[in-house]
Amino acid sequence: MTGFKGSIGIVRNFDSDILKKPMAVAFGSFDGVHIGHQKVLSMAYEIARKKSLIPAVFIFWPHPRFLLKPRLPFIISGFRDQIEAFERSGIKIVLINRFDETIRDMSYHDFIRYILKNINIKHAVVGYDYTFGKDAQGDTGKLKTLGKMYRFGVSVVEPVSIEGETVSSSKIRRYLISGDMEKASRMLGRNYSVTARVQRGNGRGSKIGIPTINLYPKIGLPSDGVYCGNAFTKYGRYKAAINIGNNPTFGDRHHIEAHLINFSGELTGTVVRLEFERYIRGEIRFADADELVSHIIDDIKRCR
Repeated sequence: MTGFKGSIGIVRNFDSDILKKPMAVAFGSFDGVHIGHQKVLSMAYEIARKKSLIPAVFIFWPHPRFLLKPRLPFIISGFRDQIEAFERSGIKIVLINRFDETIRDMSYHDFIRYILKNINIKHAVVGYDYTFGKDAQGDTGKLKTLGKMYRFGVSVVEPVSIEGETVSSSKIRRYLISGDMEKASRMLGRNYSVTARVQRGNGRGSKIGIPTINLYPKIGLPSDGVYCGNAFTKYGRYKAAINIGNNPTFGDRHHIEAHLINFSGELTGTVVRLEFERYIRGEIRFADADELVSHIIDDIKRCR
């Protein structure tokens, strides 16, 4: 069934007649949709424009990491953020296929036949390190061979580097875990962000005169601690002091809590995007609420 978010179409498990139309399709995991991924997406868009094709992207959701390597670190971007990044790149259709044991065990050749059976691909665009099929046996060379066999074009995007360091999702994860938001942001091409629906908290922030919003996103999160950033709400953008962790003073469940500077209103139940600019300190267990409030006030001053 096809759904739409903004001007982008979302097709799940090949359930749409639009797949009969000729397409230029970008393939990859696109975890974080960093500047290397953006180059893949831009090439798919340009090829589609020149050849009168539909620019599309093919992804698995949930991310194959959850089935193949569940102990590896978190994925960088949630579904909402990923779709919005695709739309910014000019992609018109997002093809989402569920990743399961059947897909996992397909040979690389069978996987391409499976794709061609369901999508009218005229051109495929991938990154230099793209792999596919059982045990990642398919690579860009084999994809080009299959492209000649089945008569679809293949373009491979070379790696993108910043200051001599190749951009990759794994490096961005390491920077996020260490709290180095500046390096992570350079590789992402934007500030790292988390989008989720605001849930009702325990009201403790309002009682101490520092109201906060509470988010429990379904993705892993960067290093615990306090960050300065921005909150994008239905009322506009606000500077924010953001905390990730359990609030050890009170022993809360792991989540994100943010104070929106100069904001007054109710956001419970609405979707908010929190953008992280810089890490300012780790989580601290304070002796009492007064000491906690003193440190929070200082954090807010640093984030203004």
